[in-house]
Amino acid sequence: MSDSEPCCKRWVCVSGSPRRSARPCRLYRLYRLWRRLLRRADARRHLWRCQQRSGRWLRRLCASRRFAAGLASTDASEALMVLPDGQDWPALAEAVSRCQSCELCRGRRAPVFAPPQPPLPADWLVLGEPPDDEEERAGAAFAGPTGQLLGNMLRALGLSRQGGAAQTAAQRAYLTNVVKCRPAVLRVPQPQELRACQPYLSREIALVRPKVILAMGRFAAQSLLQDSLPEAAELPLGKLRGQTYHYLGIPVVVTYHPGYLLRSQADKARAWADLCRAAALVQAAAATAGP
Repeated sequence: MSDSEPCCKRWVCVSGSPRRSARPCRLYRLYRLWRRLLRRADARRHLWRCQQRSGRWLRRLCASRRFAAGLASTDASEALMVLPDGQDWPALAEAVSRCQSCELCRGRRAPVFAPPQPPLPADWLVLGEPPDDEEERAGAAFAGPTGQLLGNMLRALGLSRQGGAAQTAAQRAYLTNVVKCRPAVLRVPQPQELRACQPYLSREIALVRPKVILAMGRFAAQSLLQDSLPEAAELPLGKLRGQTYHYLGIPVVVTYHPGYLLRSQADKARAWADLCRAAALVQAAAATAGP
């Protein structure tokens, strides 16, 4: 018998006759449990190593797919430069669907972008906050209760978010979001992410040709005013509203988002005053342009 073998497995003497113990003692049962735990720990370490290797392999695969998709799809401004004439809206939608300019695209289910049908100009462009879960499922801006409230506000001004060919540009409003992606982990967009989506917004403005832009929410205002008013990111929304700004030569009116108005009924009167200001700007632009 080896000295390294546990004492509980050695020959024992019971009533003068040496034999092995019929039942292992408690010490030996603890010894076997310790060996079993060691084997499980080794298995866990092996599984962890396999997961690390698979994660590195998956990251390399995603990188190779992005490279194969072309560098133009990873840069918003470069993707917009290659839009063909006469197919602006379809090409813009394709560029948005392939965009990987910032971290917001990671984990997204689908970009929130709905070109107008039919693709006609509109005097109003309503810019909303980053898309929420309902907007991502619908694939369009201002979905759910916020969309219902905004629709009622627009109808009170004689506008429609689904303007048809029979309506004039003064009766149509185009709705979009400040960014097109909702990240898998909900968080606020960073300034560089807002700037990455600006080329898409600039192209939308060029196609819609609005007479006024209604920025609904803090991030919508920050995206439009970060060049002309750098301190806009630090000012509360109540300090930004009540004035007329400009973006690409188009008047901008800042107001509350419908999602905020659903939680704060007292600010609906202030939001209505902002919409009346925007309507006055549209009428002034139409009078200046003439018949």
